[in-house]
Amino acid sequence: MFQSVFQRHWNPYVVLIVAGLLSALYFGLTSTVWAVTDCPGSFRNVPEEAIAHGYTFAQDPVKNGQEYLFYIYA
Repeated sequence: MFQSVFQRHWNPYVVLIVAGLLSALYFGLTSTVWAVTDCPGSFRNVPEEAIAHGYTFAQDPVKNGQEYLFYIYA
């Protein structure tokens, strides 16, 4: 049933809007923000600036290829 509905009514804008709403809901409920960087200098600057402004990290930075993901409690 779901497959036939999605094949007839596929709209990428709806998918993007739902994904945005779900991520906003997740980050709103957990009170976290995330920063993505691909610059090696930022790997040093983001933690320093976050700590200097009184924020804490939800987890250790995650390396994904050339990108670094920082999860920060807001």
